[in-house]
Amino acid sequence: MDVPAVMSDDYVKIDVGAVDEFPVGTFKVVNVEGSMEIGILRREDGRWLGLRNACPHHLAPICRGQVSGTMLPAEEGSVEFVYGMDGQIIRCPWHGYEYNLDSGHSVMDSAPGRLRLFEVEPDGGRVLLRMKQRVSA
Repeated sequence: MDVPAVMSDDYVKIDVGAVDEFPVGTFKVVNVEGSMEIGILRREDGRWLGLRNACPHHLAPICRGQVSGTMLPAEEGSVEFVYGMDGQIIRCPWHGYEYNLDSGHSVMDSAPGRLRLFEVEPDGGRVLLRMKQRVSA
């Protein structure tokens, strides 16, 4: 499927579908530029997110992972933990590494790399994914 693009400076906005094609709280994976899978998430708080569908650890399809929260220390230096960050964490479906959907960084320092995030915005009933333009040689 060819998707129309709107260019500005070094970025391109790619139309990835109609707003109503994206259910709240689950990823819809779209193929961009013929080779890159991007998961689009319409979050329960109204924000949108684009995420490359590859875990930095072993390239698992991260968008198949569960979006939830995680256990956090109750206080700095505490041995007690409480559940927090609900809806802000994605857990890799293969090895369980947890990543913050706002920053792309792992929750635990032992997890390798970080997620590749993209800006997504609804515009006139359509969903636009903002990506850096690729330069042709």
